Amino acid sequence: MGLSLERIRGGWRNVPENLKTKTMLSQLGLKPGNEAVAEVWAGKQWCKLYDVSDAVEKRKLTDKQKTAASESLEKARAKLVDDRTCSHCLNERTKKEIRQQADGKKICTYCIEYLHEEEVREQRIRRGLSAFRRRFETDFVILDTESTDLDGEIVEIGVIDRFGKTLLHSLVKPVMPVPDDSPATLIHGIRNSDLENAPTWAELREEVLRILQGKLVLAFNAEFDGKMVSNSCRRNKVPLISGLEWDCVMEAYRLRCGSDRWISLANASGRHTSHRAVDDCVSTLHVIKEQWVEMGLADIALQSS
Repeated sequence: MGLSLERIRGGWRNVPENLKTKTMLSQLGLKPGNEAVAEVWAGKQWCKLYDVSDAVEKRKLTDKQKTAASESLEKARAKLVDDRTCSHCLNERTKKEIRQQADGKKICTYCIEYLHEEEVREQRIRRGLSAFRRRFETDFVILDTESTDLDGEIVEIGVIDRFGKTLLHSLVKPVMPVPDDSPATLIHGIRNSDLENAPTWAELREEVLRILQGKLVLAFNAEFDGKMVSNSCRRNKVPLISGLEWDCVMEAYRLRCGSDRWISLANASGRHTSHRAVDDCVSTLHVIKEQWVEMGLADIALQSS
């Protein structure tokens, strides 16, 4: 075990001129010739001190050694940059922001998140395309309803087939009157005076069932229209229309666009929507046809809107 070093207290001001640290000696072109003779408290740790009289001159590098050292330093710097450069976005990041992939490439956390979002988006698009392709091969009808309110009953129903032919269009007299100033009335414009001589849902139920039974029922917002059909059955005290196969065009279109948000019928179809049942059915069919055309599904009879 070596001898204990003299500890100089009181900071650097008490260090004799002949005592230097390794760094101080290096700045003078010297290096320690013997072991440290003392140490001084530097605020966080004890720093060893060496006697200048024992120091020796540092060996000077040859030009070849200087060149080699410079090249080695450049390689180290280049590797450091490479280790922190994302192979996807090519931006240099901090060490914490870089992850190494199985193939050895580096990728930043921002690109990992972006690529994940892109994969999710691509999955949505594939699901949307699949939904529209299935419909091309399926016999379906398109249904749309207008209602008293968002949790009310039907005041108008429209059903068309895949060729745009109207199978059913009727106003419906609701059990509960329509508030003329309700948000729904302000949208579709159907008032109580328009419904005085309209059939009730109880009178229309059998015809609706006959048209829809055995068909795939498409609606731009299938959840809403399905709820309105059930609500109207309950309020009219008639059996629910069950066993129908519903599918939502709004959901398929959202997926087709790779979006995580709902898209309105007007934006999806690129057409003015009157918020009347048959017109909205026609706009929904237009959305479907446009997707078929984009997918190259050839059927001239379906190209016209």
